Amino acid sequence: MREMEEIFSLFKTQRYTRCLNILKTISKSSVLENYLWQNNLNTVEISLGLLSGEINKILSFEDEFMHLLQKIRCIPVTEEILVAELCVVCNVITCHLIQGICPVDQSQMILLPSIQKCWNLTKKEGNDLCATADIEIKRGNLIHGLMEHLMSSALSGPLGSILLEACLRWAAVLLLNKNPERASKILSIVESQSRTTYQEEPVSGLLLPLEVCLLGGEACSPDASVVEEVHLLSALCLFPVESDRCQGHLQKLTTQAWLPYTKLMKAHLEYKAERYMEAIIILSATTALPFKMTKRLTALHCDLFGKCLSQL
Repeated sequence: MREMEEIFSLFKTQRYTRCLNILKTISKSSVLENYLWQNNLNTVEISLGLLSGEINKILSFEDEFMHLLQKIRCIPVTEEILVAELCVVCNVITCHLIQGICPVDQSQMILLPSIQKCWNLTKKEGNDLCATADIEIKRGNLIHGLMEHLMSSALSGPLGSILLEACLRWAAVLLLNKNPERASKILSIVESQSRTTYQEEPVSGLLLPLEVCLLGGEACSPDASVVEEVHLLSALCLFPVESDRCQGHLQKLTTQAWLPYTKLMKAHLEYKAERYMEAIIILSATTALPFKMTKRLTALHCDLFGKCLSQL
C-alpha cells in the first residue's frame, strides 16, 4: 500500500503528526489489518509523546499493546500473523525498557510464546520442540536455545527481520538486568546471522526504536540499521570492562544522532586508560556536531572533560 510506505517513511524521519493524520484515514478490510493499524497508531502516539517529553503516555499505551497481543494470539498462526504478533511483542518490551523496569521473567513470559510459535512454524521435519525445550529449560535458557536454532535456519523476509528485532530487545532486557554475558551470547548469534544471509526488510508494523531506551529520545535516527544496533548493544555489554573489544564495536557506529553518546563512551575508555589528552580531543570534537545535545548529556561531557583536565 502506498499509504503504508509513506507512513513508514514519515515515521523514520520523526514526522509523527503527519503519520497520525494518514493513519486515521486508512480503511481496514481484515482483522489483521485492523490489529496492525492499532499497533501502528499506538507506536506513533508513544513516539510523539517521547518527542515532546511526555513519557507518562507510555503507561496507557502499554496496556493497549497487551490487550492487542492477547487478541492476535487468538488468531490461527500464519507467517503474516506471527510477524504482526512479534511487532507487538517488541513494542511491549520496548515500552518496559524505556521505563527502565523490565524484569527478565516478565519479558520471557511475553516473548516466549511467540518464539515457540516461530519455531513450530519454521522447524524442519524431524526437529522436536519438546525435546529442545526440555534440554533448554534445565539450563534455564529456553529463549536463547530457540533463538539459536531459529537463527541457524537462516530465516529471511519479514519474519527473519522481526525475529532479529526480538533478539535485540531480549539482549537489551538482559543488559538492563545486569547480565551482559547472556546478552552478548544472543548478540553473537544475531551478528553472525547479519553477516551472512540477512537482508533487512520492512515488516508490516511500526516498531518503537530500540535506541530510545538504550541512549535516549534524542538518539532516534532514520539511518540506524539492525547491524548498527547489534554493535551498539555489544559495546554497551562490554563497556567499560573490556575496553579494546568495546572500542572495536564503537568504531563501527556511524549513525550521526548517536555520536554524542558513542564519543562519550570512547572518551571514558581513554580516561580509564589514563590517556587524558586523547579523551579531551574526543570530547572537544562533539562541539562541531551539527545538532544540540541535551542538557544531561552536555553535563556528562563537561564532567568528564573536567576530570581529564584535573589529571594533566
